[in-house]
Amino acid sequence: MFRTRSSSLLLAAALLLTSCGLSGADKEAAQSLAASLRQEYTGISADQARCVAEHWVTEIGVPELKKAKLIGGNNTVTGDVRDVELSEAQAKEALAGFEHCTDFRMLAAGMVSSLLDADDEQAACIDKAVTDDVARSWAISDLQGKVTDNVYVVGGRGCMSTDEENRRAVDALASSFGRANGLGAQEGRCVAEGLVETIGTHELTAAGVLDDRQRLTGELQGTPLNATDAELAANVVAGCVTVEEMLTASMVGGGNKGAGPQVKACFADAFDDATFHAYLVDTLMGGQGNLDAQTTRQLADCLKQVVEKD
Repeated sequence: MFRTRSSSLLLAAALLLTSCGLSGADKEAAQSLAASLRQEYTGISADQARCVAEHWVTEIGVPELKKAKLIGGNNTVTGDVRDVELSEAQAKEALAGFEHCTDFRMLAAGMVSSLLDADDEQAACIDKAVTDDVARSWAISDLQGKVTDNVYVVGGRGCMSTDEENRRAVDALASSFGRANGLGAQEGRCVAEGLVETIGTHELTAAGVLDDRQRLTGELQGTPLNATDAELAANVVAGCVTVEEMLTASMVGGGNKGAGPQVKACFADAFDDATFHAYLVDTLMGGQGNLDAQTTRQLADCLKQVVEKD
C-alpha cells in the first residue's frame, strides 16, 4: 500500500535520514533532481521532491542515473526527468522513493486532473479511476521510457466524456473507416469502438481526430498521434483487422477485383506481426511506415500481382 500518513514530523525524519550522508556529487545531483521533479510532477512539494531525489541518489546511485542519461557530467539533470529510461529494477526503486515520500496515488490523480483541466465532478471521477495499481503501472512504465499504461489516458477515457459523446465518436469513426479505408462495417465498427474504449473521446479530440462535437476532422492516419496514442491505436487496429485485410483495403480497395486470396496471402507473407505493428505506429504518428528493403520489395511484388490481374 502507499504511505497514507504524511505528517511533517515523519517527512522531516525521512529527510534527515536520507540527507545526512549526502555530499559532493551526490548532493549536487539530488538538488538538481529535486528541482526537476518540482517542474515535472505537478503538486509535489519542495520537501517531497527533495526526499524523492535523495532516495534516488542513495538507492539507485549517481553513476547509474548517469548511465540512464538523467544526470550529466556536471551532476545536474540533463533534460526532462520524465524522459528517463531506467531498468525495470531501477524504475521500481524510483517508485519506492515516490511511495516513501508522497501519497503517490493522490499525486498521480492530481496531475491528471490538472493536465486535463478537469472540473470538480471529473476530478472526483479521476480520483477513483487512478487506483494504486494504475498509478504504479504507469510510474514503472514511464520511468522505463515506455508509452503504455498511461495514467492520463486512463483518467481521460473514463472521466472526461459523456456516454452520448462516446456514442457519437464511435459512429463518426466507424463511418469514416468504412468510407475512407475500405473496411467492412464490422471491422470499422470494431476499430471505432476500440479507439473510444482504449484511448477515449477526449484524447481523440485533443489529438485533432475529432472536433468538440465528435465529428471527424480528418482520417485517423492523416492526423499525427503522439507515441502513446499511436501504440494504443495500433493495438486496436491489429485486434480488429488482419494485416492482409488492412493492406488490401488501403492499398487495393475492398471492391477491387485484384484483391483475391492470392494477393491477400502475398500481403500476409510480406508482414509479420511485429513489422505490421511498427508500420501502423509509424503511419499513425505521421510517418511513411519505415519499411525495410525486403518488406518493400515483397510489397511491390504483391501490388504487381494486382496490376497483372486488372
